Amino acid sequence: SCSGTVVDSANLNVVFTAGHCVFDLATGSWVENIAFVPGYENGETPYGIFYGSQWITTRQWVESGSNSYDIGVV
Repeated sequence: SCSGTVVDSANLNVVFTAGHCVFDLATGSWVENIAFVPGYENGETPYGIFYGSQWITTRQWVESGSNSYDIGVV
C-alpha cells in the first residue's frame, strides 16, 4: 500500500503518489492494478474506492531508481 493525494484537476481524477507505487524496480514491471481509497482507516472506506486506469512515473525512476525522481501519477 502507498499514500497519495488528489490533484486539483479539471476532472478531479488525478492522484500524485510515489514512483515505487506504480513501477516495481525489483521486478522491472508496472503494477497491474491500482486503487485510491481516500480516508481509509481500519478497513473503512468513507469516500469510496477509485480505480486507476493509467499510471506513469519518471524515466529516471524506471531506469535507475533515483529517489529524487520517485514520483508517480495515477
